[in-house]
Amino acid sequence: MDATRAPFGRPAAYLVRAAIAAPSPGNSQPWLFVSRDTALDLYADPARRPRLTDPDGRELVISCGAALFNARLAMCHLGFTPLVRAFPSRSVPTHLARVTWGPYARPDPDDERMLRAIHSRHTHRGPFLPSELPRQLVDALRGQAEAEGAELRTVEFCHERRRLAGLVRAAEAARPADALARTGPGAWTPALPDGVPPGDRVRRADRTSPPLTVPGRPVTGAPEGRTARSAPRSAPVPAVSPALHWKSSADVVPGGAP
Repeated sequence: MDATRAPFGRPAAYLVRAAIAAPSPGNSQPWLFVSRDTALDLYADPARRPRLTDPDGRELVISCGAALFNARLAMCHLGFTPLVRAFPSRSVPTHLARVTWGPYARPDPDDERMLRAIHSRHTHRGPFLPSELPRQLVDALRGQAEAEGAELRTVEFCHERRRLAGLVRAAEAARPADALARTGPGAWTPALPDGVPPGDRVRRADRTSPPLTVPGRPVTGAPEGRTARSAPRSAPVPAVSPALHWKSSADVVPGGAP
């Protein structure tokens, strides 16, 4: 399909505003956007990767994938088909994707619902619920993942959940030693109207409660502070520093909502 010429102006800025509302670890927003004549380029920002808790950059790429997904939804809303090329520059590994303006297409109702949910998304920092997720919801999530060429795996057996809880505890123990994870959020969102407001930041890290008080399910204690959600950044263009929903795999625990 041919690309449509769309200069960086309101349309491209609209895509970026949707993209940067994507979630990222510690609100690190590890992305950069650059506008081209017919495309929007997405780059990873390695400087915003916590070295200890994300040594391979997997969480960084997932965050950028969430931002790309949001940008695609916004382009669909404007009536264009997003054409995505992954890793378009072999010599630039941080160049994760290029989204070009494809031909006109009527917005899909499901895409419109997801677009409306972008700015209602918020981070849950409370405990997991003991109730089971409806099987229909898990199946629907699995179908959504398959539609993106991804795989959603459920963590259902007790030994798998115990192992997962152990990994979470190990990460919690390692996090205080990660200088970037400890000091990054304050540097990334000092007093700007984007991300987590200073008064809403968590003042004490979550801890996984040992032992597992719900059979086969890790329970996280509620932290101090209020729940907050990310807000879009009104940054200048064409280079905007903040977020794609793009994963090769994901894990979901059916016993409750994270």
